[in-house]
Amino acid sequence: MQPYPPNWSNMSYIHCFSVLEEVRTPAGNRVVVKYEFKLKKRRLHL
Repeated sequence: MQPYPPNWSNMSYIHCFSVLEEVRTPAGNRVVVKYEFKLKKRRLHL
């Protein structure tokens, strides 16, 4: 799974956002992973 929303190209002007993703480990536990992006530039180059 990609750690960023599908509309990544529309988020070039957002300097800080977070994404929550629920991941199921092989042991059967649910782990919530939080991705924080702090952008210093106004445009992303991927």
